Amino acid sequence: RLDGGLALSRRAIGPRARAERRARSGPSGLTVDLDARAGLAGALTLGGESYALDGDARLQARVRHDGKGLDGSAEVRVAGLSLRGPAFTVSGVNGLVALSSLDPVLTPPGQWLSANSIDVGLPLTEALVSFQVRRGERLAIEQAEVRWAGGRLRMLPASFSSGDRRRSLTLEADGLEGRSMRRVAAA
Repeated sequence: RLDGGLALSRRAIGPRARAERRARSGPSGLTVDLDARAGLAGALTLGGESYALDGDARLQARVRHDGKGLDGSAEVRVAGLSLRGPAFTVSGVNGLVALSSLDPVLTPPGQWLSANSIDVGLPLTEALVSFQVRRGERLAIEQAEVRWAGGRLRMLPASFSSGDRRRSLTLEADGLEGRSMRRVAAA
């Protein structure tokens, strides 16, 4: 469990899991280097919602404890990840995300993920998103773009908190085909 917002059950770690760790202790405290690879299949809980998870991940981390608290950084690489929840399904997620802090979980700006398809009631493909996780459990979307109806939808920058009940997005559309949009509206 990280910062009360992310929980991954042990059952989610598949049989392809491998991990290596090295620990050092010295005057500045304990340092642990971790390199773990796993095939993921199971359940993920985000903000109280349960999601099915499948794919491959690699975590490389350096964690330090100096007697005052936990500090560290990590990189998480995902390949072919799928996430299915009550309101959406995302397939073919790929990318490398740097974590600048582990407690709380924070990222530097400019983290990129891509996805082959997103189903939110509309057939979205070729998704690309740039984001940052900020203090206060805030997710800042810097850029986001998907293909839909023969064109592209772009989301303008936005920021969300895990406790937000209402979220507002502004989209720009480019090159959409009316015929494709009518088929979706008729379905």
